[in-house]
Amino acid sequence: MRNRPDVAESERLTAAASELIGASRANFFPKLTLLALGGTQDTNFRLFNPQNLFGTVGPAIDIPLFDAGLRQAELEIAKAQFTETAQNYRATVLRALKEVQDELSSLRWLAQEYNETTTAAVAARKAADLSLTLYRDGASSFLDVVTAQSAALDAERLAIALHTRQQVAVIGLMLALGGGWSAPPEPRAKPGFAPYLVE
Repeated sequence: MRNRPDVAESERLTAAASELIGASRANFFPKLTLLALGGTQDTNFRLFNPQNLFGTVGPAIDIPLFDAGLRQAELEIAKAQFTETAQNYRATVLRALKEVQDELSSLRWLAQEYNETTTAAVAARKAADLSLTLYRDGASSFLDVVTAQSAALDAERLAIALHTRQQVAVIGLMLALGGGWSAPPEPRAKPGFAPYLVE
């Protein structure tokens, strides 16, 4: 889930807030700076003559003796910002986990429902074929054929709608994971999903 932009951004913000705490703690310690300054001076364009060169080297020390609580306040602010960003990161990860779990659960239930619906659609198709055979043999009325074909078409329509919902759930899972996921191979379609024509 680190591929998700919101999780990656929240992680970066948390790391930056952690570094800010370290920088605020470093302000409590003395700072030693070494300064080096050099140059040349001349008005006759003899710049590299050793007599015209000058320079100085020396340390500078910054010792925090009294700041009226400024450094402590900066440290407390950095800690509070880190706590806030850490909680935001936690909330972002939990939201991402919830979205992934919702899509996985949806895929699992839709696959089960799709399998049951396709089985029912195949059975309805067989019943429609049987009623058409009975009609041809004169053992049933045309109303029975139309009713059976209508029921079979409704079952097939439901199976197609469930397959569409599965594809939407796969896309939702890809979005929840931030990309980089491939769907498992789809089960082979069961035969018998063709419109009925009365001969």
